[in-house]
Amino acid sequence: MPANHPPLSLSRRAVLGAASIAPIAANAEPAAATPFAERCSRWLATDAEIDRLSERWAALSDRGASAAAECQQVEARLERLRHVQADRLEQIAGAEARDLRAVASKLAVLACLTREDGGPVHDIVTEALGLLQRRPLG
Repeated sequence: MPANHPPLSLSRRAVLGAASIAPIAANAEPAAATPFAERCSRWLATDAEIDRLSERWAALSDRGASAAAECQQVEARLERLRHVQADRLEQIAGAEARDLRAVASKLAVLACLTREDGGPVHDIVTEALGLLQRRPLG
């Protein structure tokens, strides 16, 4: 764990799973996930796919001309996913969080968005997610 992250910082895996944990944190059955929580989960899955493809692109670019065609395919896919992700983020930001699942889902997206920079905003968000994860709410 980097030195600038406090012990309450959640791992990337925890952040990606947070939207699926949100119903549990809100004392609901996981199957009761709202369409809003599912929208956030799709955003998080797209973000994970962008990360995976970015790593693949980096590996391909190291191979040079022999991987140029696949590298271009990955670049095109990344471009499409970034547009999808931006559209989904606009939808998430514009929607009102009406229950604890929606709040936890929005926090999971925000934690993911702020993970690269870290800092106090990321710390506040990950602490809130950690509290939702550890404490049943009722």
